[in-house]
Amino acid sequence: LVVYRYFTSPQDLLRKLLTKYNAKTQLKTPENKKAGAAVAVRVLNILRKWVALHCYDFEEHRDNLTTVLEFLSGPVVTDHPIGASALLFAVQEK
Repeated sequence: LVVYRYFTSPQDLLRKLLTKYNAKTQLKTPENKKAGAAVAVRVLNILRKWVALHCYDFEEHRDNLTTVLEFLSGPVVTDHPIGASALLFAVQEK
């Protein structure tokens, strides 16, 4: 999270993380579903740490914050309620 700005913008990183999260829903076999769940948890952890440690990316780019809040109101709440609530808590703290 510290060096991503050399390679991409905050908006692009957020878009790529959400794309990665949403790609897990296309996995059909049990092995792939397990891997998809691990990817989803990692994406949620990255987002939580990003919001907590680099909140200025969301203060300077309010559309990023709106995107995260919209993401949290979607299926992530039912798919990963603990991860979603941890991310929501991090957003509300900042």
